Amino acid sequence: MRLTLLTLATLLSTAILLAHLAALQYSWYWTYWWFDILMHASGGALIVVLAVAALGLRPAALLIALAVGVGWEGFEVAIGLAAIEDRFVFDTTLDLFMDTLGAAGAYGMIAVWQFRSRLSAAPAASPDQTLS
Repeated sequence: MRLTLLTLATLLSTAILLAHLAALQYSWYWTYWWFDILMHASGGALIVVLAVAALGLRPAALLIALAVGVGWEGFEVAIGLAAIEDRFVFDTTLDLFMDTLGAAGAYGMIAVWQFRSRLSAAPAASPDQTLS
């Protein structure tokens, strides 16, 4: 399972990196109002995939994603990026909400995926072991 999650994390991080580079090149963060929202949701999902790959399916993975999101928002303030936002509080709240939503969605999908994997790996009962 870990290898599969790490492969998923590699693909997701590559997609996020390419989307971010294209967004910087073509000003998508300023042209499309929803692009930043998509990137935050994707980032939250990526952090949860990495946390679950490292720790297993534990609720702490969601807290790690939230902590990374808060750290990123702090980074934006530190470099002055937040200072150019007219609606800083709204933007930061929306970013953290989308980080959390992406993280929760990925966590839920991984939980279902692992549950279904365990079900399909369970040995089938023989006819003499079934209840009539």
